[in-house]
Amino acid sequence: MRIIAGKYKSRKLVFKKSTLLRPTQDRVKETVFNIMSDKLENSICLDLFAGCGSLGFEAVSRGAIKVDLVDVNVEFLYKNLERINNDKIATIFKTNALRYIKNTDQSYDVIFLDPPWTKSDLFELSLNAIFEFDILKPKGIIVCEHPKEYEKFYSFNVKTQKKFGNKKISILEKLNEKCIIPG
Repeated sequence: MRIIAGKYKSRKLVFKKSTLLRPTQDRVKETVFNIMSDKLENSICLDLFAGCGSLGFEAVSRGAIKVDLVDVNVEFLYKNLERINNDKIATIFKTNALRYIKNTDQSYDVIFLDPPWTKSDLFELSLNAIFEFDILKPKGIIVCEHPKEYEKFYSFNVKTQKKFGNKKISILEKLNEKCIIPG
């Protein structure tokens, strides 16, 4: 696994090899970042369930000014931040993603959301918490990786979706008053 483009292009990232983990594949990552390229320049990003930080580090490589990386296991996040050799671009939080959402004072331009599929309730709980605690900026987006069958996005509008085998990438944005149907 590597950073695909930008100032840290070709830097290899280390990750835990496990049948339970699904690091985002390079071709999926490349498609996602091509879709959202206009949102990255000077953005503040949040990578929830960050794993090895692949999405967050790609974002700062492509122009984000900062990424907050959140996971309960941070070993590989620290190893990869060391490989980037710039500790000013990322802050690592060793905590539960829902606890982080509830306690942060930061709002974000881009939120990456890819919880473990073995804990399917975390996706819905995370989306609800992002909405409830209002951590997405008004013109911000949420980039979600989820099983292709998942379709409940509640208080968010689906801007774009791409299917890759058994998964989908959905780009979500906040609903605005024009999108809400009364009654």
